[in-house]
Amino acid sequence: MSRSVFTALCVLSLVATPVHAEPQRWALSDPWNISFYPATQGCLAYATFDGTGIFIGFDTLEDVPALDITLLDSRWQSIESGSSYPVSLTFGNNAPWVLEMTGVHMDGAPGLHILIDATMDRSATFIEEFQSEMKMRWSYADTTLGEFTLQGSRQAFQQVVACQTAHAETIAAPSSGLPANAETVSTSVSAGTD
Repeated sequence: MSRSVFTALCVLSLVATPVHAEPQRWALSDPWNISFYPATQGCLAYATFDGTGIFIGFDTLEDVPALDITLLDSRWQSIESGSSYPVSLTFGNNAPWVLEMTGVHMDGAPGLHILIDATMDRSATFIEEFQSEMKMRWSYADTTLGEFTLQGSRQAFQQVVACQTAHAETIAAPSSGLPANAETVSTSVSAGTD
């Protein structure tokens, strides 16, 4: 795990914040918009590619900080809130990740959401692939959900970490453990490659 991500995650578990309804913009890192979301006590980068909104960052509402990933697309009308969807995500030419995502409806659009324990080594690997590759491809079963550029992703996630660190002085996680909707992550890489 990178030192800056590890430092941000450690600081997250130590502090407290009042809850505000609206996101607070932190920075713009074209094409990403980085904001602090009081509802999740986390900073997220957001961008829209080909009609699909992508959020990636942190949710620190619980004791264990989570990597928060959400995709929203008004064309995905068949997604049912609360249903589970095994989604494949490939960064560049790396081995695909299999994410057990949950169907959601947010901001009037259907989408997919997952929380991943951010203290796991695999979270650091996920973040590194997100930052270092030039494209990502999302699919469900035989359907391609989208292939998107990762232009500016390194700078965007560095801003997410800076935002999270800055807000950490006012954030405290409740003591109930992982969020109830936290999911585990698996990759198609064999266990011997960790």
